[in-house]
Amino acid sequence: MPRRPRQTHALGDLAVLERALAAFVDGLITVANSGTGGLYDIPAAARRLKCSRDHLLGLVHDGEIEYIDLARRGSKHREIRFTAAQLDAYASKRTRRNVSNPIPTSAQASRPSQKTVEPVSAASFAERFRAKHGA
Repeated sequence: MPRRPRQTHALGDLAVLERALAAFVDGLITVANSGTGGLYDIPAAARRLKCSRDHLLGLVHDGEIEYIDLARRGSKHREIRFTAAQLDAYASKRTRRNVSNPIPTSAQASRPSQKTVEPVSAASFAERFRAKHGA
């Protein structure tokens, strides 16, 4: 079978253009954000934090992460964007270390110890009742 000639377009290789268009449609192409003011939309910020869109919106709703609202004043909808610094600040705030022997926090230290309660017999109850009421 003879080899099929490569399809080209006036702008270049058609296969390359198809792959670029598919990547754009799938949201895989993002603008490279340098520290000079690039903004992340919700899908791009969720990909950077490696979480779902719904989880990121929950963080916004809970006030856990700062954002920029680009919507006009009085608009019903928010146009949420994030800077790289905001995403990095959230990630550093949530960074934890594994500690083999952690020092208990004040909340843990103030918990009452579990005391065992000795069972009370009916005879001792009756004796206390008679002593109290003079019967």
